[in-house]
Amino acid sequence: MEKAKTVSVNLSSKDKKSLEEIAREKKISQRMLAAYAVRYFLANYRLGKVRLNPVMEGGKAVLHVDMELDDSST
Repeated sequence: MEKAKTVSVNLSSKDKKSLEEIAREKKISQRMLAAYAVRYFLANYRLGKVRLNPVMEGGKAVLHVDMELDDSST
């Protein structure tokens, strides 16, 4: 089996806080949760359940989550 590779991403403070809260609630590491989230995204993307629609903002491509999230649940 191939050794796992480290990849870093930038998260907003709000998303980082949500990751910390979920990991604490489920009693798992943030790293395990983040790896699961990436695998979950990739699986759903491959199944055609995720659409990526990059838009240009300030000369850079940006991806937005196309769903409303309740701020009170984070």
